Amino acid sequence: MILTLILTLIVGSAWLAVAVLPYAAAGLATRSITAINRHLDRDETWIARRVPQGWAARLLDLPLIVLLGIPLVLGLWAFFGILDEVAEGARIVDLDKIVFEYLKGLRSAPFDRAMIAVTGLGDAYVVMPVTLAGLLALSVFKRWRAALYLIAATAGAGIFVAGVKRFIQRPRPVSIYDGLAEYSFPSGHACMSVVLYGFLAILLIQAATLAWRRVAAFAALVLIAMISFSRIYLGAHWLSDVAAGLAFGVAWVALLTILYLRHDAKPPPAAVFACVLLAAFAIAGYIHTTRDAANEASRYALPNLNSKTHP
Repeated sequence: MILTLILTLIVGSAWLAVAVLPYAAAGLATRSITAINRHLDRDETWIARRVPQGWAARLLDLPLIVLLGIPLVLGLWAFFGILDEVAEGARIVDLDKIVFEYLKGLRSAPFDRAMIAVTGLGDAYVVMPVTLAGLLALSVFKRWRAALYLIAATAGAGIFVAGVKRFIQRPRPVSIYDGLAEYSFPSGHACMSVVLYGFLAILLIQAATLAWRRVAAFAALVLIAMISFSRIYLGAHWLSDVAAGLAFGVAWVALLTILYLRHDAKPPPAAVFACVLLAAFAIAGYIHTTRDAANEASRYALPNLNSKTHP
């Protein structure tokens, strides 16, 4: 019952974000652009007298930059704040243990199977094929700038997460991986899901109709949230690991989106691009979750969660 409520809240929050935030952001941006235009069109205003003619169009980009700058700044602030808390062993570590123990007590076989399937959608076996399919489609459409930004998004996030993991070396709740993947902070699944599915949604939103923009944004938000929750539920990460991964992922996507949209890049055809991505996602997800179902069930089995104490 409680787990069903949690999942319902996740989906409901995603729907609310898609339904409300775009209107608020669009209204703010429209009012800002109107105000800038009004001042630039009047020769007697202080702005019009001092802004060079060639810079006028650039000022119209400011509302978008400011709107995207908010998640950029907040994401970085949250990430480094969590990092400091974890490094110091502060109160957030106690919260991690409370959440871990609480969710462990809620676990059941049906939800385990569902969450194992969901968490698999953030594995490299799915992320890599979707990324490659996106790059292939963008190359066919000759959207070279978008392809380069997609590479920068995924490669940059992967390098950053690996570097922080090696530096912090925080153990996971339980030892379910080997090598560098043994370390927990930040969550690579959470970060990469934001970066990959978030940036692909932005590329789709550029050329889609209003209705399909909402669908793309909603699907991306639900997928990211579900993958992130599955990592905590299955005991693969502490809550703060996932929060830090999400925070950096949001900041990184916001920064790349600011840079990408500043170039007025032509978006890929939304319908074809979406079909390619969905096909790659469905095929890779199905193969991975069915082929590795037994191994993944053993990896995340509930008895394993009793094998290690919180650091």
